[in-house]
Amino acid sequence: EQRYNIMENRHETVSDCEDTLKYNIYENEYSYETENSNLEYNIYEDTYEWSMDCEGEQ
Repeated sequence: EQRYNIMENRHETVSDCEDTLKYNIYENEYSYETENSNLEYNIYEDTYEWSMDCEGEQ
């Protein structure tokens, strides 16, 4: 499912917290989400961040 989140200015591919690639225009980063985690690239800090996500959303 492709949707556009106008409040957060980003396109999201949504599949019940499975694979998601998001671009957040305000934070200037791409976030790739897997079932219980995501890998984020922070363009300002030039780093990749691995963080937990999608918990409690089932």
